[in-house]
Amino acid sequence: MFKLFVLIFFLLTEVAFSKVYEIRIVKHKDTKEVNSHSFIVYKVKPGDTLSGIMRKFRIPPTMVDTIVNVNKIKNPNLIYAGQKLKLPVGMRDSSRGIPEKIESFLPAIRMLGGKIDKSGAIFLKGGRVDFKKNPKISVNGEEYILDFTDSLNRELKEELGAIGIKVIKLEELKNLLEDIINLNFGIAEKNGKLVLGMKDVLIYKYDYLSYNVSTGNRIVINLKRDTPVALVNLLKAYGVEVLQPEGKELEGKVGELRILSGGGVERIAELVRIVTGEKGVLKDSGIEFPENHLFVAFDFVDPEEKVKLELEGYKVVVLSGDFIRDVEKIFSLVPVVYKRVNLVVVEPPGSNGERSKFEIPGLLISTERKDWFLIDCVDKPEEIPYLRSRGVNLIIY
Repeated sequence: MFKLFVLIFFLLTEVAFSKVYEIRIVKHKDTKEVNSHSFIVYKVKPGDTLSGIMRKFRIPPTMVDTIVNVNKIKNPNLIYAGQKLKLPVGMRDSSRGIPEKIESFLPAIRMLGGKIDKSGAIFLKGGRVDFKKNPKISVNGEEYILDFTDSLNRELKEELGAIGIKVIKLEELKNLLEDIINLNFGIAEKNGKLVLGMKDVLIYKYDYLSYNVSTGNRIVINLKRDTPVALVNLLKAYGVEVLQPEGKELEGKVGELRILSGGGVERIAELVRIVTGEKGVLKDSGIEFPENHLFVAFDFVDPEEKVKLELEGYKVVVLSGDFIRDVEKIFSLVPVVYKRVNLVVVEPPGSNGERSKFEIPGLLISTERKDWFLIDCVDKPEEIPYLRSRGVNLIIY
């Protein structure tokens, strides 16, 4: 049973697509999943992933099952633009385990060959060390207990030290990570950024940067899994390898791809069909689109023929040979919205580009049914699957 608690509208303007989305806050009562917690109703945007949305609203990872159950999601890897999700807000992880900030470092330890034990315990005279609260870390033959809350008493620390286990805090864990990285990859640059590409620019911020001696490639070592596979492949095309912790790949709906072929006239006819849904009729002097009262005339059309078409009620565009300008003239006469933009895709989604920002120029075309992004070419072919993986509908001419 749902009871309306409060209704708030937020205007969320997406950088690339300039759309307005709505968020409603409601009260959720007496359900099997959650009792008396506030929820927001969020409309999924192009490029959103479930993990990215949860990070945006600071929802603990342990709440993913609640979200899946409340929204009856069959596959958490597949959410779609326009889908409305009920999200728990103001909820804290009910478990008393490791805080998310600390937890985020542990997969990096595993990635670098270490072992994390979060189940079991050690019983000593000074008390019990519970690995759920104080994980045991094994690296290069050395063992550590992570005491991020300073909960272990002096006697326990001494006893652990006597059996060869060192007690460390968060800052020491970070130092341990750096020592492992430097041991395996040599002295690595820390917290920098790479600027890649010419026309299409990718700015990628790394945690650590070193070099792969065997391949000669630069190698990025990240402590969090926040670079999608499609972006990893794009970086590889630039000679940059990415090493990050293992984890689930949560992707949204994949964007469509259309590649225009043929001569200028054929490409324009196909583009108009994709955007408006109307198939043109080839005439001696050009292409007719009766539904839109549009006639795209060849550059050699007779002036009298052009006037005759206009008198018959047609909006006439005479081709100039400049594809993009001709397209803009045509789209000014049909019910679509278009604008030259630099499309920006950021990682993680919903952030300000904490990990990366990819920028590519093109023509954004918005229709009632969907948005299209028209481009002439890309610096690297790997850009295409990356953009599609973020929900961008691409047309290449």
